[in-house]
Amino acid sequence: MKKAFSSDTAFRIYSVLIAILLWAFVVYNQNPESTKTVTGITVSYANEAELESQGLVILKSEREPTVDITVRGRRLSIGRVDSGNVSATVTVPELRAGEYNVLIETNLPVSDVSITDKRPYTMQVTVEELRQVEVPVEVKYSGSPREPSTSVQASVSPETITVSGPASVVGRVQSASVTLDAGALSDGENIVQEYRLIATDGSDLTDNVNLRVNTDVVSVVPSVYHTKDVAVEVQYGGTLPEGYVVASHIVSPATVRLGSRDGAIDSITSVLTEPIDVSGLTGSGTVRARLIIPEGITNIYSVTEVEVAIDIEQTVDRTFTVDNVTFQNAESGMQYTAAGLPVSVTFRGAESALNLFSPSAEVDVSSLAEGTYTLPLEFDLPEGIALVGEPAVEVMVSTAAGQASSSPSPPPSVSPTPPETPQA
Repeated sequence: MKKAFSSDTAFRIYSVLIAILLWAFVVYNQNPESTKTVTGITVSYANEAELESQGLVILKSEREPTVDITVRGRRLSIGRVDSGNVSATVTVPELRAGEYNVLIETNLPVSDVSITDKRPYTMQVTVEELRQVEVPVEVKYSGSPREPSTSVQASVSPETITVSGPASVVGRVQSASVTLDAGALSDGENIVQEYRLIATDGSDLTDNVNLRVNTDVVSVVPSVYHTKDVAVEVQYGGTLPEGYVVASHIVSPATVRLGSRDGAIDSITSVLTEPIDVSGLTGSGTVRARLIIPEGITNIYSVTEVEVAIDIEQTVDRTFTVDNVTFQNAESGMQYTAAGLPVSVTFRGAESALNLFSPSAEVDVSSLAEGTYTLPLEFDLPEGIALVGEPAVEVMVSTAAGQASSSPSPPPSVSPTPPETPQA
C-alpha cells in the first residue's frame, strides 16, 4: 500500500513538471501574439521651452493630461510595455496665443509592438501670454498677544513675491499671505515661514500648477508694541470768506491706534491732521486729510488718512442779556459789587452753534484795592464763537464790614435777544 502511494505521488510531480516545460516551450518558442491596454500615460509638451522663449505659456489643468493605449505584439514584447516607459507628447503647431486641437504622439520602448487604439487621439491646448507680477507679502495674526494693551507688527523679507505664469491666472493673484500666532511671538525673533498665494476673490492659489514663484518662504521679524487709541484732531489752513465759519466737523475714524516699543506712547493724547485748506469754501463737504504721526510712534493699523465732513455756515450776530457776573480771584476781606447790570453782549458765530451757546460772564478782580473800576467781561467761548466788541461793567471794591466777603456772585442769568441780520 505504501509503495503504491509513493508511485502515485511521483507520477503527479512528474506531470506538473512536464506541464511547466510544455508551457515554457509554447511561450519562449511559439511566443504567440497578444494585446494589452496601458493606462495613465502622462502627456508632456514637446515645445514648451520654445513657447516660453517667445513670451508664451501653456495653460495647464490641475490634473495632468493622460492617454490610454492598446498595443498588440508578441507576448514577450508587450510584457515590457507599461505607462512608465511609453512617452506621449503634444506639439503646439504655432508660436502664438490661442487654442489648438493637437494630436497626441506616442513612442513605444520596443519595435515589434504596434498601437491598435489610443484614447484620446487629440487634446485641447490653450496658449496664453506669459506674465510676471510682484505681489505684496501681507502678515496676518491669529490669537491675541501675551500682554494686554500690546500689538504685534512684523517686518517681512522679501516684501514682495515675483509670480509668473499664464496671464489669466497671474491676473487673479492679489497677495502673498503669512499667518502668525500672536500669542506665541517674541519681540525680535526671526521666523522663516511658507506663505499662501491669495486671489482677488479670497481663494487660495498656492497649489495652482500654472504659477511659479521666485521663493517659497519669507523671513518675518515680529515687534511687540505698547498701544493706545488716540483721538484725531483736525487742523485747518487758509482763510474762509468773510462772514463764514466752520460750524462743526465729523471725523471718520474718530480715533486711531498708535504704539511704541517703549513708553513713548504714554505721552501721546491725540494725533493731528495735516491742515485742511478751507480757503474759498462757502458750503459743507467731505475731504480727506493725512495724519501726522509723531516721530518714534508706529501707526498700528496703517490708517494714514481720515475722512472729515465739514459743515460751513454763514455767521450771524446774536445778543444775550447778562444779569450777573462771577468774580474771579476775589480776596478775603474785600467786597465786590457789579453795577450797570443787566448788560447786553453780542456774539458772532454759526447759528447752529449759537443755538447751543449759554454764555457765562466773569470779571477778574485780582489785586484790586478799594475803589471803582471799569473791568472787561470775560467768557469761556467754544470754537467757532467770537465776542463782538469789548463789553465791560463797573465794579465797586470795598472792605467788608465786620467780615470778609470773598464768595463770588451767583451764576449769571442769560436771556438771548432775537438774532440780527447775518453779516456777509
